[in-house]
Amino acid sequence: HNQSWGMYRLFCLVLSLLLAAVPVAVEATSSRSRLHVGVLLPVAPNRYGFTPLALKALQLAFKHINAHPTILPEHELVLTFNDTKCNTGLAIYQLFQLLEAASEPKVALLGAGCSIVTQPLAEASHIWNIPQFNFISQSPALLRRDRYPRYYPIIPSMNALNPARVAMMQAHEWKHSVILVESSELFDMTAKDLRDVMAEAGLDRPEVILLPEDNDFNDAIERIRDSDVRILFGFFYMRLGRQTICKLYQEGFSAPTHVWIFNDIFSSSQWYLGDDTVDCSDAQMQDAVDGHIAMRFSGLRPDIEQTILIGKNVTEVARQFHEKRNLSSDIPSLKAFGLHSAYGYDAALAVGWLFHTVAKKLKERGDIERLNRFSYDDKIVADLVAETLAGQNFSFEGITGRVQFYNLLSRDQQRREADGYVEINYDRRDYERVFVARYSNAEQQLTSLAPIPWTTLDGLRPVDVRPRTRFYAADGIFIAMTTVTSICIFLSLLLLHFIIRHRKHWSMQSSVPRLNELIVLGCISSYTAVILRGLNGQFYQFSQSSLTYCYLSTVLFVVGFTLCFGCMLVKTVAGLLKHFIRLRVKNLLFVCGVLILGTLLLMDGLLLIVWFSISPWDKGENIITRGSSRVILYSENCTTDVLWPYIVFVYKLIVLVVCIVLTLLHSRVVKHANKTIDSPQIDLIIFVTGFGLFLAAFGYVFVDDPGTQYALVAATVVVLVTFIIVLLFGRKVYIILTGKTDKRRPSRSISVGELSELERRELKELRSKSTEQKNLLVKFVLERASSLSGPLADEVQRVLGYLPGKTTAIHKTNIANQSVSSTTPLTEGTLFSASGAGYPSVDSTTPFTDFLKQESSV
Repeated sequence: HNQSWGMYRLFCLVLSLLLAAVPVAVEATSSRSRLHVGVLLPVAPNRYGFTPLALKALQLAFKHINAHPTILPEHELVLTFNDTKCNTGLAIYQLFQLLEAASEPKVALLGAGCSIVTQPLAEASHIWNIPQFNFISQSPALLRRDRYPRYYPIIPSMNALNPARVAMMQAHEWKHSVILVESSELFDMTAKDLRDVMAEAGLDRPEVILLPEDNDFNDAIERIRDSDVRILFGFFYMRLGRQTICKLYQEGFSAPTHVWIFNDIFSSSQWYLGDDTVDCSDAQMQDAVDGHIAMRFSGLRPDIEQTILIGKNVTEVARQFHEKRNLSSDIPSLKAFGLHSAYGYDAALAVGWLFHTVAKKLKERGDIERLNRFSYDDKIVADLVAETLAGQNFSFEGITGRVQFYNLLSRDQQRREADGYVEINYDRRDYERVFVARYSNAEQQLTSLAPIPWTTLDGLRPVDVRPRTRFYAADGIFIAMTTVTSICIFLSLLLLHFIIRHRKHWSMQSSVPRLNELIVLGCISSYTAVILRGLNGQFYQFSQSSLTYCYLSTVLFVVGFTLCFGCMLVKTVAGLLKHFIRLRVKNLLFVCGVLILGTLLLMDGLLLIVWFSISPWDKGENIITRGSSRVILYSENCTTDVLWPYIVFVYKLIVLVVCIVLTLLHSRVVKHANKTIDSPQIDLIIFVTGFGLFLAAFGYVFVDDPGTQYALVAATVVVLVTFIIVLLFGRKVYIILTGKTDKRRPSRSISVGELSELERRELKELRSKSTEQKNLLVKFVLERASSLSGPLADEVQRVLGYLPGKTTAIHKTNIANQSVSSTTPLTEGTLFSASGAGYPSVDSTTPFTDFLKQESSV
């Protein structure tokens, strides 16, 4: 009993002491007015990263402020927290809940984390006349004072990293880069600002490639491949970032040839955590991001012994935060703070120092109770808060550096809203991180630059874009083709002179001399185009005259083709018209030639005018070979929209098909007696030309090397044109030079006898014959008769329109180099003999009408 009573007395004594202490604590705390601060943060895992440590940093900072003897000595900061989960709708609901608590009006807001949540809250919170401090969201859009008048960022925006990015590019002598951007206002504005900063620094303005949401990366891959740029900036969140990195890794855009530069808002390991939406394994993802550069604000200031606002240095604060997190002693205390937690700590200090300054000013006015009775419609406190934050004297030392909000509207200040530091690291696989450099926003320069253990095969610094070496095709190809083509042009000119000189020979007359001359001119035009084609810059230095050569070669190629095959088409069409329609048009070949050649040349002219107007020839570059990882070869030549050469090719192919069809029709339905001497050659030429055109197209489409391309096209044209000339004119030249007759030429032995009724009818058919055939009859009559009578005279007069011997006085004529007298009487049935190259001796057994049937002798 005594023992129990003693324990009871001891218990009562302890309880009385505790109860006595309570009134003292309450009295001590109740003498300080409470200032409630709303906190909206995402602490649960989300697609934008993890920020669970920021809340602990806020709690530690509030504890330090409330414990400080001189900061807000008459007030106490009270934190009210809500988890937004990075959900905009939930965050707006929580904001209204916080502000509707009339008994606890919030003097300020901290948060709200993700940019997509922070922006609508910042747009609404100023209506309640309270400031909103942000230490996580880094969207440059939040710096618009007209839209977010009471929003104050503690952490610098993504734009503030751009000077560090430029400094890193300059330090490694990189000028070219590509920015891959996820569609987001945050990344869009940062990419635009980076392009401007690079241009101001004298670097190449990088191309911005918008990443697709449907995983179709083909366009992005082609643009990166075409640019050949090796420095890739990645502006994206984790989900799309993994997909992008994986896809580009599969296409070969990764270390050691390419360098990724990321915003280090996530830990390096998060790039290759298991993800079902990515087609790469964890090992492949580690290879994909191996050797990337990660840039982020360092969080803690480098001068860790600097005393901050609360009278502690960075090391002491970091040690206490290390203890609050219950971390192992193996982890250095300075590693306890993350980026957001460090800036969150300074954001809480900013709230404390702000209202300390406001309370001091109100107290000087004798109106301190206004802060104690704070309400949302109190414009005096709200304006005093805004005036204080905008003042040049409002600044303090925090664990991230000097914190101030002065002149947030200037463009330069938007890049460095606080005197923070950018930490640049080189991350390897297996979580290996190498410190590279630190960039000071205040000093705007890199410090502590360390060498980087590059993953390149030679260990050297990667190049931003491979050195470009001007490639010239072997000039021996051009010299050889020019020599051969020049010889062909010279021989073609000799042939043209030969054709003109011997145009009256029967072999030339039988194949229409004028058309032959145009065919030779078309061949010369094609030869000339081959030479001009080699002067477009692929063999020699490109110049303005190279564009002129490109225009001329194109025109000559097109016109040359039209002249060659248009003339052949004229002969074929004329033969078909005579056979099917039996046209009695004087100079039928001339009319067909004007219509067909005129139409084809007109279409050529219109097509070329439209082509050169819409897509004129211009200087272009052609990648020859990608070679090694450090050198790229290219050539300069004329370029145009590839569609137009194909249009011309298809148009000429259609003309060729028409020629083939008509030639086949001519071969099958027209008797040999009605064909020209060139018909078999025309058939063969057209088919061979079709094959030659295919080879020329093959050279343009499937051959990349300019020298090989030129050689293939030039050789095809030269061989094809030469083949046309040889096949068309070889036999004619041989006959004229040797004086031999062709075996297909008919017998020249004829006799004139009494016309039978059948012969009279056949003679009447001469009315539908061509001019050449009528001229043959004239020669026949003039050689043999000075006067005609009887049935023969009637028929001749009906066909010719006049009767030789009665309407003109004919004394002498020269036919086939043989003088024949026209005074020798020749009656019906009388034998006439003549001899010579043109008309050999005649046979008395051959009827006159057989002579008229031999059309091949025309």
